[in-house]
Amino acid sequence: MSTATAIQQLTAEAAQVFDAAFDDFSSCSTGDRFATLNAMTEFALQHQAHLARFAQVLEHSGSSLSSVAKDLRYSSTATLLQHEVGFAKGQADAYVRLGKLLQHREYPVLAAAIEAGTISSQQAIIITREFDRQRNHYDAEFIAVADRSAVGFAEGQNSSQPWSPEDLRDSIRGWFAQHDPEQVELRTEQQHARRSCKAWAQDDGMISVNALLTATDGAAVMQFLDANASPRTRLSAPDGDPEIDMRTREQKMADAFVRAFTTAAKSKHTSTQGGAAPTLLVTVP
Repeated sequence: MSTATAIQQLTAEAAQVFDAAFDDFSSCSTGDRFATLNAMTEFALQHQAHLARFAQVLEHSGSSLSSVAKDLRYSSTATLLQHEVGFAKGQADAYVRLGKLLQHREYPVLAAAIEAGTISSQQAIIITREFDRQRNHYDAEFIAVADRSAVGFAEGQNSSQPWSPEDLRDSIRGWFAQHDPEQVELRTEQQHARRSCKAWAQDDGMISVNALLTATDGAAVMQFLDANASPRTRLSAPDGDPEIDMRTREQKMADAFVRAFTTAAKSKHTSTQGGAAPTLLVTVP
């Protein structure tokens, strides 16, 4: 039996077990429900751990072309994960980063926790992202302590429950700020001072927009764009299917960008300079 066939068989068997567990859930005792919760949590974490390791082998296994993804007719590992697994662009990039972490083990405690499936991929992504942003400004000893502490809180070793990704993010930022508050404040002020947005009309009437946003504001914008631009169908879907979205990712991002402004323009709560909504007349030849 091939490895692929074994995975397919295991998936089918797991589906049957889950169906039975879900059917029994409405009538089982509270104790059995806790047991089901624990089992589902463990399965979900293991599944995420396997995806992270899959990203690792996709990115680092030998290939006939420059990467395994290109062998499989995708431009990159992130693009493969977008279309085959259905990840948004940011999530696909994050899994590729987790795969690189498992390969190079910059944060060894975190890498071990990912492989063991004791923390969620989203927790791991948050920890990795915050550490990557800050590690050049702090010594290796502090990063090592933060590595152990963050994983401990993510697993729930130091509290009654594992910490959510949002709590982890806020706490990690707090650790860095407490360790070197002047550095954090300086970077925040520098980002705020550098913010900018430019827009101009090209010769054909199309509009170009170039913006530089702070990390906090930019994350909110990227979250919106990613959510509206992630693939909804596989590249291998049959030709001629009317449900296939033929837009490129860049086109989806542009549509999402415009949607944000048109939605805001229709809101009566949108603030306008001087308190009155401006009137715009556009003549299109």
